[in-house]
Amino acid sequence: MRIFVLLLFLITDLRAETPPWGANKHILLVEHVQKLEKDLKKYPSFPFPILAEEVFKLFPNQRIPIFAYGSLLHPESALKTIPQTTIDTYRLVVAYGFQRAFNYKATPSKKISRKSDVAMLNLFQTKSSNIVNGVLIWVTHDDLAKLIQREKGYHLKPVILSDWNQDSEISLPNFWFAYVFIAPSDSSYSHPKINPYPPYANAVLLGAKRYGDLFFTFWLETTFLADLITPFSAWIENPQIDCNRGKPSK
Repeated sequence: MRIFVLLLFLITDLRAETPPWGANKHILLVEHVQKLEKDLKKYPSFPFPILAEEVFKLFPNQRIPIFAYGSLLHPESALKTIPQTTIDTYRLVVAYGFQRAFNYKATPSKKISRKSDVAMLNLFQTKSSNIVNGVLIWVTHDDLAKLIQREKGYHLKPVILSDWNQDSEISLPNFWFAYVFIAPSDSSYSHPKINPYPPYANAVLLGAKRYGDLFFTFWLETTFLADLITPFSAWIENPQIDCNRGKPSK
């Protein structure tokens, strides 16, 4: 598995433009997002432990839009919690004002080589011009209840999304308000000195790869280690990098 994932990384064209639709179009998108931010305030945040019934009140007779950016990208992982009918609602999108990092402190079920190799993915908030790619999922009430049990320690935060696929250089894509699971920086589940949990890291890499080289490349470019500085791609090349020490271990 380790060799296969490294090969995926090496054969991917890392010269892809960032963002994929170019700087001028991105300025227009961000300006539109900034106009939408006032409406985003209408959607409350739900701190951990989340009461699913409170979320249901906002969406009494409809599915709930959730932005997924990590393990839910991988069908085998997603199917442990949600059915194929929900996975079939996946739509490629980007979220504004976030970047992705391996800084969620988990409790791995398998043996690890270092005590600090426990990190799973999380998001951290940045300026609105920063974006991170993933999928929009329309989940049922039952799906959300199961996801809340799965995503222990995460809060539900409102987020603005737009289509990943752009039909025109001029016209705006579709935009949505959705919710995302995120462990805030002041949470006990968020930690700056932990490293990716290898089995989980391999699964999310394979999940991101299934949506094409451009999506995968951008996913890598917007994913960091727990220090929020070191690119995750550096860990792929050298998994001995240790955020707990601030430098690669010998």
